[in-house]
Amino acid sequence: MMHRLLLLWLLFAVVVSVPFDASADAAFDASADALVPLRVKYLGAPGCPTEERFVSRIVALSDRIRVAVPGESARAFEVSLERTSASPSQIHGVARHVGETDGLSLDAGATDPEAAGARTITGANCEEVASALALSVALSIDPYARFEPKAAPAAPTLPKPAPVADPGFARGAPRPPEPQLGQWTARAHGFVATPSDLGVVGGQAGLAFEFPIAPSWRLGTALVVARGQGPLTVTDPLALAWTSAELDVCPWALQGATYGLRTCAEVEGGLLEVRGGARPSVSTARQSVWLLGGGVQGTALLGDMFGLETLFSAGIPLYGRRFILEDPRQLATRTPNLSVKCALGIFFRIP
Repeated sequence: MMHRLLLLWLLFAVVVSVPFDASADAAFDASADALVPLRVKYLGAPGCPTEERFVSRIVALSDRIRVAVPGESARAFEVSLERTSASPSQIHGVARHVGETDGLSLDAGATDPEAAGARTITGANCEEVASALALSVALSIDPYARFEPKAAPAAPTLPKPAPVADPGFARGAPRPPEPQLGQWTARAHGFVATPSDLGVVGGQAGLAFEFPIAPSWRLGTALVVARGQGPLTVTDPLALAWTSAELDVCPWALQGATYGLRTCAEVEGGLLEVRGGARPSVSTARQSVWLLGGGVQGTALLGDMFGLETLFSAGIPLYGRRFILEDPRQLATRTPNLSVKCALGIFFRIP
């Protein structure tokens, strides 16, 4: 790099002090607005810049030089870059000003270093020798030419768009990733419910799938297991066992940064067993119970992938059931007009 800078500096001193020929000084008028047309006849050795690249570099070094059009009178130069048989590892460059022409042909001996007004440069790197000759030609036309080509203008920097406000219930909390192809969620709850006019306490676990369509449809299912008891006699209370499957469809949801709310329609069906106590003479009654209803589900995110979930639902039995024990024959319990369930649990988004 230092060798190249020294080479260009010495070349600048020589070019400024000694023009290509006597007409070079008069060819450039610093006050003129017109661009100086340039024509170059170029012969390059293999591995050297092409004629187009060489001429483009000359034009890039000055704001007062342009490429001549065919038939136009222009400043003409003959340039050659070749390897000599005496020094095959060296590049021998010659540039010669041939005056004003409307066309250019390279005559035999035109790039002879001994010819009047010729500039010669020798070096091991063809790219550097070509750059030095291009600077020599540019300075012979425009004394104010640059030592390096003009840098391309930088691409404009577009301002970053302002962040969109989060319409959530709370600000500053981490927002869960938006599902693109649907999102699976695992759920587990503890609950109290009234599948009959006697309450039960139990747990449920299931899966839900959120579809990536507005307004955030979700389809969920759960397995429900519960136990309860009620009065039969003071010494022999009733025992209840409730096992069912639940399906819920949630067509609408409001999800903020931390809290969410969802409305759902539900159907639940299963087997309710009523046992009359520890005495062998007291029998057991089993019947299916089907409930149809709906409710609301609230969520609170504790992280990107999990949180708390609370449920409240109410359903109407599709069939009225009466659970009668045979010995002694008596009504133990029945399905209510309205069955309710309250649940609290956790959910996990499955990656």
